[in-house]
Amino acid sequence: MERASQMTLRILVVAPLFQEWYAGHFILRAAKSLGFGVLGFDYRFPFNLKDIYIRGRGVDELWRSILRRVPVLPTVFVTNFNRRLVKVSCKYRPDLVLVCEGELLKEAALERIRRVVGSKLVFWTFDDPQLIERHLKVARWYDYCLTNSLHAVQTYKENGITSVSYLPWGCDPHIHKRIILDDLKDATYKSDVCLYGGFHARRVVFLRKISDIRLGIWGRGWNRLPSDDPLRKLWKGSIIWLTELVKMYSGAKIALNIQRTETTATTTTSRMWEATACGAMLLTEKVSGIDLAFEVGKEVICYENKEDLREKVMFYLSNEEIRKKVASRGQARCRRNHTVSNRLKKIIRLCKP
Repeated sequence: MERASQMTLRILVVAPLFQEWYAGHFILRAAKSLGFGVLGFDYRFPFNLKDIYIRGRGVDELWRSILRRVPVLPTVFVTNFNRRLVKVSCKYRPDLVLVCEGELLKEAALERIRRVVGSKLVFWTFDDPQLIERHLKVARWYDYCLTNSLHAVQTYKENGITSVSYLPWGCDPHIHKRIILDDLKDATYKSDVCLYGGFHARRVVFLRKISDIRLGIWGRGWNRLPSDDPLRKLWKGSIIWLTELVKMYSGAKIALNIQRTETTATTTTSRMWEATACGAMLLTEKVSGIDLAFEVGKEVICYENKEDLREKVMFYLSNEEIRKKVASRGQARCRRNHTVSNRLKKIIRLCKP
């Protein structure tokens, strides 16, 4: 990156950009705020049409019907945007190509960018360990691999990928912040305890222990529950816009993190950064990396099991001053140390010769 030391660093962010809540948009804003030259490239469109949701249901039937009629289309799209990626890179000449997930990219395209442009190639995933097998196949194409899971670091190294570091997601203080809600217009976003996450049997087990309080459940798939189920009645729908996410956490006293079975205890999640940055008190199970990010017991609270979850929910709801102090300290820590801008600075340091 010698050329970058004499002029503005240029970054090409290769990531899904179809929706405003995709990680790529946060990285683009962070890069601009740091004064870097930056360009976004959405490698996944139109495959991410399935991420359009209305009332918790995907609006991708048209896209799937087209694929049934023209099954060769995916191959055509993948070939086309790999070619475009090389073309854009050769024209923009980035010092750093930062790829988020990148499951549709080809090794030949990335190698040509490295050879012709001389860019550093960085792979950053937020889906370990559940997609670790897929990531192990592609991580060796890059100069650096960044994973959201502490446990996954050792797995990469055991598979010969030595340039790997732990780098979780973070918050954007300009977006993730406490806001004042309108008592009437925003009443649906107010709760004593909220959970943002898709339907999962493990979450159901924990939430049943606190279904008698003012609980707000947000996420996809909860309409699978019977209409007369107490949890179904507490389901508010899916989060469609970033403003809704901020309102949900701003309207909650306590934000829960109940992980899916496949990620339990192995990684931090975006909920942790978003909830704390928005000023909700985070109540989470003990997961790898949380004690590196927060002072457990003072900035965030951890529970051991479903009985402990209920006990701690009731305690902190009954002790407002203590709860607010925990929430305030967690918010300050997150907005100070765990921003996307800070994560990007670390990536830049890694890429320096």
